[in-house]
Amino acid sequence: MKLTHTPELWVAAFDGGKALIFRNAGTGAEVALDLVGEFSHDNAPDRDRTSDAAGRLPDGAGRSGGVGLSAGVAHGASAVEQTDRHTLEEQRFVAGLIDHLNRQAAAGAFEAIILLAGERALGEARRHIDAALKGKIVHQEAKDVVNEPTPAIAARVQTVLNA
Repeated sequence: MKLTHTPELWVAAFDGGKALIFRNAGTGAEVALDLVGEFSHDNAPDRDRTSDAAGRLPDGAGRSGGVGLSAGVAHGASAVEQTDRHTLEEQRFVAGLIDHLNRQAAAGAFEAIILLAGERALGEARRHIDAALKGKIVHQEAKDVVNEPTPAIAARVQTVLNA
């Protein structure tokens, strides 16, 4: 994807707990990434947030029957799925990051943006992208690179721009 001019290009590399936003200070021929913003979220594992086992609900009408049901039709109890608070926090983090990028796109802070994120984070991000940001996305890649060194991310961006 060759760009016809050198736009104000941003790169957002993120996962469910960390985000790096870069600005390309280089040219289309040579990428040079400057860090514009870094966001992180301390998100403890779910096992550290949950103090009890999942709840249980009686099946059907219960042991004593119910309207139109005789006693003993339903016996037992079904487990209720436990809320995964760790995953919820990851989703909130990504939603907040995309909200920030939506506002920056609407304000004209950049002309083009590349999104690099793991599959789950990118999928969550897509749910929150507004029209202004969507129109500026020139490339999305489901690859978690947020913990890679900046030169490796720059090389990935260079490959995208030269394609």
